[in-house]
Amino acid sequence: MYRRRITRCFEGEVGLKAVIDPEREVLATIHNLLGKKATELSANGSSTYAEIRKNDMTQLSDLMRKHKCITSSNDVIADFGSGACTALFHMCHSLSCRGIGVEYDGNRSYVAASYLRSLLKKLGTNPKLNPNVVAFHANIFDLNEIPYCVKVLYLYDEAYPPDLMKHTAGLIKGAMNLGWVVSFKSGKHHEYAGYLEVNADLEFVEQLVCRKQGSGESSRASLYRCKPRHAWNRRL
Repeated sequence: MYRRRITRCFEGEVGLKAVIDPEREVLATIHNLLGKKATELSANGSSTYAEIRKNDMTQLSDLMRKHKCITSSNDVIADFGSGACTALFHMCHSLSCRGIGVEYDGNRSYVAASYLRSLLKKLGTNPKLNPNVVAFHANIFDLNEIPYCVKVLYLYDEAYPPDLMKHTAGLIKGAMNLGWVVSFKSGKHHEYAGYLEVNADLEFVEQLVCRKQGSGESSRASLYRCKPRHAWNRRL
């Protein structure tokens, strides 16, 4: 987060001055303030809900950049099960786009709002901060469609039950403007290999190994490309 440079003091002496890199400060604060706190809510990092480490989220963002998942600052990443919005803030900051978080747990939504206020207060003067993220308290089962503005859907879905996986796959299949999906399900539960390809009409692109804060337990993020959508696929 800091780099040092040699500066010449008024007295003519040479000293060391710490210079804050605004870009690094944003990512470090996101994970120190949001990620660690969210992981504390997840059985001290040992549960499936623990946040992904900062360096691995950076690699995932780089993977999305490599495949041109985000091409405009107006593009939107949606996170279903957004928790404290750590991953969403990281991706939107790294890719310079907008974000929508959906979290069904009322306590997590309240805690996320509290942490986000602290984040904005701490980084309010940082010119690199991208605040274009909104989060909602909602149940995914109550969603009839994925908003048309969403370009990428991020699913930390290791713990999704079968009925939620089925509902989410239906939402994805009917999303007319969705281009990409990130899912962790098949990387953790091998019985779901090929599930989204068949039930959500996706094409597997690449997989990335990630680790969780706290436990260091590994996860695997799979990047999928949406096949061309047709009007008759739209959910009614």
